[in-house]
Amino acid sequence: MVVPDRMEFAASLRRANDRLRNAMQGRLAAAARDLAVERRALDRVSPVARLAAGREQVGLLFDRATRAILARLARDAVRVDRATDTLSRLAVGRVAGAHSALAGAAAALAVLGPQATLDRGYAIVRRTADGA
Repeated sequence: MVVPDRMEFAASLRRANDRLRNAMQGRLAAAARDLAVERRALDRVSPVARLAAGREQVGLLFDRATRAILARLARDAVRVDRATDTLSRLAVGRVAGAHSALAGAAAALAVLGPQATLDRGYAIVRRTADGA
């Protein structure tokens, strides 16, 4: 019967222990990596993360809407300024035209009026019977 040497047996046990420790450390490291992957996946779908992502999206949409509204207001302000200038010019032209027409009508009325007839030396006579 062959009995292993005590030193060889102890060395063999140490080697087996080292292999077992290395194998366990490798399995633990792999399990830790898998756990980290699963934790990140859960973090992405957690209600807190979804709310944060939703808030961020709402903020981005709000900023975009604000920029769009400000741009629209600026364009409309330019259009209002142009329309105001055009309206001012048109109003001045209309008032000048109406003033000219009124002056012409006043001149025609002055020429055709009863006072102009009297000023030219004519008399205005009415019949008492019918008032004509």
